[in-house]
Amino acid sequence: MRTPKAAPRRNRHKPAPGSRFLDRDLNWLEFNRRVLNEALDERTPLLERVNFLAIFTSNLDEFVMKRVYGLREQIWAGVKSAEPDQTSEGLLHAIHAIIQEMLNKQAEGYHRAIKPALAAQGIHLLGWSKLTDEEKRAAAVIFDKTVFPVLTPLSVDVGHPFPFISNLSLSLGMTLNDPVTGGNSFARVKIPDTLPQWIRIETAAFKGAYRFVSLVDLIAYHLDRLFPDMKISGIMPFRVTRNVEVVQVWLKLSWPWIGKAVSVLKAEGYFLGGILPQWFGEDGLLMQKILSRPNWEEIHLFSERAKKVLEFVKADWQK
Repeated sequence: MRTPKAAPRRNRHKPAPGSRFLDRDLNWLEFNRRVLNEALDERTPLLERVNFLAIFTSNLDEFVMKRVYGLREQIWAGVKSAEPDQTSEGLLHAIHAIIQEMLNKQAEGYHRAIKPALAAQGIHLLGWSKLTDEEKRAAAVIFDKTVFPVLTPLSVDVGHPFPFISNLSLSLGMTLNDPVTGGNSFARVKIPDTLPQWIRIETAAFKGAYRFVSLVDLIAYHLDRLFPDMKISGIMPFRVTRNVEVVQVWLKLSWPWIGKAVSVLKAEGYFLGGILPQWFGEDGLLMQKILSRPNWEEIHLFSERAKKVLEFVKADWQK
């Protein structure tokens, strides 16, 4: 029988002096802390602990998309807090500190407790360096047959502007060096969400064993297949969390009724988001609707071409 848990600690965030209320955002973060504590509690069944880690992350994504963006919007608009001693900037800093602390706690719990506990039960989540040579060869076969065909590497240079990165997508960013010209460029490879994020590797030496390597590692160690004859450095995974104030629609330029579709969307407040070459296997058009004023002042571009595209998008939004 599972041992009853101790009573939860009281909310560590006290009301501001003179106030009878707790801050809603800080209080919600404390709720999500309790979800994280379920994952870190050794009395929780192991696979439930893994599930609680995922729920904690999903909750945090939603919080950042909705609440943090709303707070940033208040700052941009110059809205003053109703609490005299609580500014929006101060609240944002407090939220950032709490989230960072919880993410560190989540990572530490995963690496020091949950991952070893899974290994003790025969489920091994391995880094690339921990694979045997035989397993690396087996992983290379999986990459060639299953992963390589669905990857879309994108290089950013004068002729190729920075690509649109979808919300909550995981990517690998890297620097490419051309040995011939000596020039450097940034490249991005999206980690496909249509594949399992952990790939099981089966070999004769570990027949029937549950040994996995992450999809990120598998792709990272085969980037030379995507960028042949290039020197690759500075490989770094990154993930984008966007606000939920943007609604986007993609249209194929080959559709015979695309003109009518654009007219209908523009009447509903949509404006041009960009031309996306080969997004659908052929040219595509992005239309988007922003439910609040775009923060044009926070967009910093460097190439003249990108600045012209932004001015065109801004002009279309103002119509």
